[in-house]
Amino acid sequence: MVHVSIIYSIKYKNCAVQDVSVYLGAAPIVECLQNFIPNVYELGWNWDDLHLLAQGSLAGHLLECGCQLTGGYYMHPGDKYRDISLQDLLDLSLPFAEVSFDGKVCVAKAESSGGVLNPCTCAEQLLYEVGNPSSYITPDVVVDFQDVSFQTLSSSKVLCAGAKPSASAPNNLLLLASKDKGWKGWGEISYGGYQCVKRAKAADFLVRSWMEEVYPGISKHIVSYIIGLDSLKAVSIDEDLPRDSQDIRLRMDGLFENKEQAIHFTKEFIALYTNGPAGGGGISTGHKKEIILEKTLVYLSYICVCAYVCSRVCVCVCLCMTQIDILSL
Repeated sequence: MVHVSIIYSIKYKNCAVQDVSVYLGAAPIVECLQNFIPNVYELGWNWDDLHLLAQGSLAGHLLECGCQLTGGYYMHPGDKYRDISLQDLLDLSLPFAEVSFDGKVCVAKAESSGGVLNPCTCAEQLLYEVGNPSSYITPDVVVDFQDVSFQTLSSSKVLCAGAKPSASAPNNLLLLASKDKGWKGWGEISYGGYQCVKRAKAADFLVRSWMEEVYPGISKHIVSYIIGLDSLKAVSIDEDLPRDSQDIRLRMDGLFENKEQAIHFTKEFIALYTNGPAGGGGISTGHKKEIILEKTLVYLSYICVCAYVCSRVCVCVCLCMTQIDILSL
């Protein structure tokens, strides 16, 4: 087991933060394996073997989301290429990779397991969160996925080839820093039947108006949408949609400066039970501290990585940041 931990708190954009993570790449893990578990690390690749590193990055990227490679997030009833049975979906197998010293990569799943592993599932996962497929940036190498191909070897194994480097390792690494964004408050209520959408819009108007009475101008920090009508579309509930609906749910989210405002929002939302339009039900509300991860870049030269054994079964990698220069993405 390899743990990556941050042991140095830093000043980030004039805010003290404790939760910081950096995408380090393979080097610290390789160091651990070489120094403490030498029999495990055996491929013998060098850091300038960019074609091999590109193929290795391809294997890691395909395995990144687990069962998404073997049929998870893939089944679609009515699509002849993706309509797998419920039993197959229930019995998904975690994928694994077979990587040889010459860069040959096969991804596979357990024999006789459910799910599906084929060029389609591999292609879907290949494009997941890639951005530019000709320049997929990792800490170890920048990879070009444009010529990647997949060949079915059996119902449980696929050959993956064609990843190549488009550049060597970047000089900057991706850093994620937690950032306090205030307090979030939310509420949901269902309406059904005749003119249910108009009743939901009336409820939205009331909650916003009640909040404005106590906190003028706060309505701009609240967003609303109607589940079952427009929650998956880039439209506002103020726009008229041609489709009729008989079963909808109003959702309102507010991002506020302090906890008191978030709690007050939930109280105003609950007031819809007695002060709102007719026929509302199933109210749910909540509030929580809102923390986001903000992305930026850090110079590789400012990072010192050391590895040590902290128990018989655990090797730790510690990241020490002696100074930080924040770069714009």
